[in-house]
Amino acid sequence: MLIAGLQEQGLLFEPSSPVDLHFNIDELVVNVVRPKFLYSANAKTHLTLIVKKNGITLTKSYDRKSNRDTATRPDLDELEELLSRQLTDVVNKILMDEEVRNFINKR
Repeated sequence: MLIAGLQEQGLLFEPSSPVDLHFNIDELVVNVVRPKFLYSANAKTHLTLIVKKNGITLTKSYDRKSNRDTATRPDLDELEELLSRQLTDVVNKILMDEEVRNFINKR
């Protein structure tokens, strides 16, 4: 998904590229608690992007948090969907990040 999005933005992926991209998923978790009557699914995504070009490094962090309350305990598919939406949002933030785009395109 991320590579396809970057390719749509005009980036080419080649082993000899002068730009190195590293994606670290530091946290990707969902906790389900039931403090009273409702179940609360609390999800958190934290991703670090490291871009290296010509000996210079740019490091950026991206976070996304969300929660959903339900009367019944959420099943695994619902929790996976919650995390998937978070990852999609984080990837879109990266794709739209002008600082990252400018760093990659800088000569």
